[in-house]
Amino acid sequence: MRRQVAIGCVSLGIAMVTVLAIATIAAPIADPVEPEPLTPEDEERRISFEGYESGVWPYLSKEQSFRRTSPINVVVRGETGDVMRILRERGQGDWEEVPPEEQGAAPGEHTPGGGMTNASADGVAIDWETTDGATRYAYVDDGDGGEWIDETAQLHDGDYYGHRYHIRLYESPTGSEPWVAMQAHSEHFDWFTLRHAVHGTEDSQDRVEAAFVDAPPTDDLWRGYVANDDSSDSDGWASMIELALLASLFTTSTISLGWLRRWWRRYRSERNRSRAIRAAAGQQSGSEAGTQSGSGAGTQSGSGAGTPTSASGANSPIDTFLQRHLTPVDRRRLRAARDRVSLRKVLLAGTIVGILLGVRLAGIVLERHADFLTMHQIAAVLYPFIAVGIPVATYFLAAGIERRMDAAMTASVGMAAGVLLDYAYVGLDVIPIVVLLQRLAVIFALGLIAGGAARRAARENRLNGLVTAGVVLWVVLLAATLLGRI
Repeated sequence: MRRQVAIGCVSLGIAMVTVLAIATIAAPIADPVEPEPLTPEDEERRISFEGYESGVWPYLSKEQSFRRTSPINVVVRGETGDVMRILRERGQGDWEEVPPEEQGAAPGEHTPGGGMTNASADGVAIDWETTDGATRYAYVDDGDGGEWIDETAQLHDGDYYGHRYHIRLYESPTGSEPWVAMQAHSEHFDWFTLRHAVHGTEDSQDRVEAAFVDAPPTDDLWRGYVANDDSSDSDGWASMIELALLASLFTTSTISLGWLRRWWRRYRSERNRSRAIRAAAGQQSGSEAGTQSGSGAGTQSGSGAGTPTSASGANSPIDTFLQRHLTPVDRRRLRAARDRVSLRKVLLAGTIVGILLGVRLAGIVLERHADFLTMHQIAAVLYPFIAVGIPVATYFLAAGIERRMDAAMTASVGMAAGVLLDYAYVGLDVIPIVVLLQRLAVIFALGLIAGGAARRAARENRLNGLVTAGVVLWVVLLAATLLGRI
């Protein structure tokens, strides 16, 4: 019993270290809490341009009621078509419709705020694509009264099963005062919850601004405080962009000129490359002649030179470092730990990491190339590798390890490494505390399963207390995440 407690403590310790490591790359944030009830003054707030009577309430809502769910962070004065063309043209990518089953982030996810300074971003390639997502409503007012509307359009840049930037666009209710309000954020697909998790807004807001910074139709661009920082982690500053009245003409001419510039660059590049190939061929023929004429002298002059070699038996830098900084007892312990590393342990840790990252990459590959599969079908194919493949592989590989502690530590470290690498790949900005706790529990549960599967633990009963506790915790965690409890 004492040994089982020790194994649990070690697995939990590794999980806690992993959570602290994640917290250093992504700021932990609390679960969204419904703010105080809105006052009539709160509901009357609008984001608007000077001289306009129309405006938009500074939040999106998952229902047609005043709920501070997602803060609006970009508003453009101009026609919707012009805004869409500018975003697409700046992306310089191939555009295609994304299937309707691509759902957006689940309600209530946190997003980080942006900076207070004016945006300036150059050379950012934005490959925005049309997409569908979970419906969010905006309350727009034409000056005489308001109404709830759903998205005019949704765009995204990136992979559904990887990392992507996502924006929702809402247009003005009156044609005499054209504007477009946007909510831009970054998100990733969480394979434990099978939902998108929003993990940032600042980078997405900068990317939207970048499309307009150097665009000819842009008259002015600044950030204004709209006081919607009491929702999620927004800082309350929205990007305000004004397009010229002849934006459509500017946009069309910019697209044409952009095509001509790209054609001219390709022409010059091909021409310069041909010249470089011809010049290199000429230099090579000249150098071969020079080599033949000077080969005899070069051989004689270099024949007596020697190459320094390291003295035989010299200690390696690692051995020298260990001898200087570790005591004999510490060196013996280190050698004992090194001797305990086996191919089975490396295979166990590597398999866990491989399944986690393999599912992430496989989802992206299937999304891009398996047109015969819908997004839901891709999830149905790959999710069993997470839910069943990881614990089953852990159990059978750990069964070949003698010591319970070694098996538990190896599995916990493998799961921790996989989680860290996965989060590093998707590039988190913030992470909800409840998700951190879920990852902590997953690492802990896998350590218990591996510890109970080791040879010493399974001699009397293969379905022992460690395995039972680990499996029950794993199943409860997955069920809670799928049901939206986490």
